Amino acid sequence: PRGAADNPYVTDINGVEGLNRQIVGPQKHAVVFCSASWCRTCRSLKPKYTKIAREAMAEVEDGRTSTPGDLDILDNEITFAEADTTGTNGKILSRYLDVEAVPAFVLFKSGKLYGEPLSISRLPSKKLNLAVELLRSGQEYDAAAIEALD
Repeated sequence: PRGAADNPYVTDINGVEGLNRQIVGPQKHAVVFCSASWCRTCRSLKPKYTKIAREAMAEVEDGRTSTPGDLDILDNEITFAEADTTGTNGKILSRYLDVEAVPAFVLFKSGKLYGEPLSISRLPSKKLNLAVELLRSGQEYDAAAIEALD
């Protein structure tokens, strides 16, 4: 497994305990990419997901530097994480998150589940973009609008 040192933009989540420690406990906004090492689609999404995470982090940093003293930008920060769904810990986490197939993206708002797991096989994804936009703007999850996108 790759460590955070390999990828400073995407946090590794290990099982339910890791999820609770890194997302739920600190009440973070987050996108968790649920994947499996054997999944070819997951492997193809990884570099694209990292790019999305890197760009999102850059946006937040740009926002911070252009608005000194504005702490509200911190509320918009989203943690991008990846969880391996293989092995005992991964299987328990999958059930906990209601993820039936990988690749899936699960969003969290202030440490609580936000919407449904999104089954997405291509990035960039309009569905994921809208879900993240709703999360970032503080709006309610809009399942109908997200499902309508492809």
